[in-house]
Amino acid sequence: MVLQEKCDERYCENCIKNYTDIEYKWCKQCQIDHLKKIFTNWTSGNEKIDEFIQEIQLKINNPKDIFEWIPYNQFNNIKEKCKTVYSASWKDGPLEYDSNNKMLARVQAREVTLKLCKSQNMINDFLNKVEVYVKIFNVYGITQYPDSKDYVMVLHQEEYVKGYCKTCIEEYTDMKHKRCKPCQIYFLKKIFTNWSGNEKIDEFIQEMQLKVNNPTDMLFEWISFNQFENIKKIGEGGFAKVYSAEWKNGPLHYDKEWKRGSCKQVALKCLIRDPHIK
Repeated sequence: MVLQEKCDERYCENCIKNYTDIEYKWCKQCQIDHLKKIFTNWTSGNEKIDEFIQEIQLKINNPKDIFEWIPYNQFNNIKEKCKTVYSASWKDGPLEYDSNNKMLARVQAREVTLKLCKSQNMINDFLNKVEVYVKIFNVYGITQYPDSKDYVMVLHQEEYVKGYCKTCIEEYTDMKHKRCKPCQIYFLKKIFTNWSGNEKIDEFIQEMQLKVNNPTDMLFEWISFNQFENIKKIGEGGFAKVYSAEWKNGPLHYDKEWKRGSCKQVALKCLIRDPHIK
């Protein structure tokens, strides 16, 4: 009798075939049959998107690989992480296989990452990207912004994959230094809120920042004069006066992220306007 019970544990109670995963008591074919039955219970409103999701569902190889269409109103506490990535809480949460009850059940209030793709008019490009990401990341499914109609990938939060930026979930621009240029541009625009007040100077500084291609490059920026202390004149000649000073916060340098090195000794060069030049 004991042997019979052990033998029965290997078989699905529904189709009487070997479990695909005996440990989780999971039957791939029964899972697929169930997903087929509920195909008509949802729609993205786009035939290509619906067909793509159904194809992914039919390729399931793991009890945790449930890919689905997720209505955008399922998300709350949405916070921007970068230009195209947001953190959010998924109210009902993803479907996960409950091995004790041998059924799919939702895990409520799951923290997720929303990755925006400018895709309203480029469905094929978006789906090609999702197909790549599904093989690399844990992707729960697809949703859509109600206002812009852009499609969004819903991913497991804080998942790290080698070669991809943790923030924007794109391949690093510079793998050696784990540097992502789009995130660098976004970061610089976000932190530099106090500018010179002169449009031409501000535009010049921004252009210089966009030319940073190497993590060892000095970052050009607008620096408030109150950042300098212990200012001492050390020279004068031609059309300039030169001073030594301490920069309190110091310059930005890159070490997997932008940081400041405090109290940097610098030289200030003040140009003297020639009274004969108008």
